[in-house]
Amino acid sequence: MLQTLREPSTVDNKSNMPNTDNDITPFSIVVCSDENLSCDLQGEAVLLNLQSGTYFGLNPLGARIWELIQKPVKVSHVHHELLKEYDVDSSQCEADLLSFLRLLQTHGLIRIHGAEAN
Repeated sequence: MLQTLREPSTVDNKSNMPNTDNDITPFSIVVCSDENLSCDLQGEAVLLNLQSGTYFGLNPLGARIWELIQKPVKVSHVHHELLKEYDVDSSQCEADLLSFLRLLQTHGLIRIHGAEAN
């Protein structure tokens, strides 16, 4: 779902690296980071992390998830929307979604706002 198109031309010091200490769960609230630009390319997307200078490509499913997290949203809501739109096993969908969101987090593309009570 996420492909690095170009590595950063400079290496930032570790203080600028995204914080990945907060694990993402179905109860987490996620949102796209403000330090990104994105462009829709006929169902796919290209993202630019302005802080690192790295471009990323998203396939149609990754682009749909990106669309769903433009505003703060609970991960379980994204999961529910994907289940309505795609013919996929619920547990596999959740595992793949969490894995993808963790990858986005690792690259500084999303922020985690914690969790809501049910």
